Amino acid sequence: ATGSRGYAGTIYLTAAKRNNLTLGGAGNLTSLRLGTDDTAAAWTFGTITVASGGTLEIDGNPNMNDVAGVKHGGSATLNVTTLDIQSGGLFKADGLGFWAALGPGAGGYGNYGFGGSYGGRGGAGSGSGSTYGSLTNPVHLGSGGVGSAGGGAILISCTGTVTVNGTLSADGAGASYSTGSGGTVNITAATLAGSGVIRANGGASGSGGSGGGGRVALSATTDTFSGTLQADGGATGSRGYAGTIYLTAAK
Repeated sequence: ATGSRGYAGTIYLTAAKRNNLTLGGAGNLTSLRLGTDDTAAAWTFGTITVASGGTLEIDGNPNMNDVAGVKHGGSATLNVTTLDIQSGGLFKADGLGFWAALGPGAGGYGNYGFGGSYGGRGGAGSGSGSTYGSLTNPVHLGSGGVGSAGGGAILISCTGTVTVNGTLSADGAGASYSTGSGGTVNITAATLAGSGVIRANGGASGSGGSGGGGRVALSATTDTFSGTLQADGGATGSRGYAGTIYLTAAK
């Protein structure tokens, strides 16, 4: 996790845990980080419950999604029957995108350094990278600023209900100097419910440019989610600009 970090490998769980996985609470795993190899094979689960104190992460792969000879990165899709992120539970890909100063929207070097861009431009002016990716079906990783990594990509395909009463996030990493953009949160589900937080915010910078916002896209036949949606740019230093949020047809 130091220098330019390596990306997570794969953990293949028993059939019992793949059918009914709980993170957090007595007798359960506390945390789990799932990696994305070069085959980009999807992760398939039955019911996943992230209880208070539990953390689920999906790491990215910067070698995926070649666009005109430029790698835009991505992650494996999480196929699930039911996903329940309870109050105090975390499902995140914060800082799990492109490493510092890397990615198609990477921030360059200037007087104070530029924030990374993805759905929104990074802060500190013209030295921030260009925005990229899809408004309606985003899949890419966030780009790094000079000082920190961008957010990763959380891609969820759920045949039942996704409930978010905790936090579901793909934020850029914070740093004292020029930060990464937000990443991707892309949810396709029969029902989206809860009153928690769904976000892909740029990282906050102490000086120089903060990261631009990432991309959030929601597709659900029934949408009763009443919580917070964010794709904000980092608000400190030279602020990053907001990314995109594509709402369900119902909203």
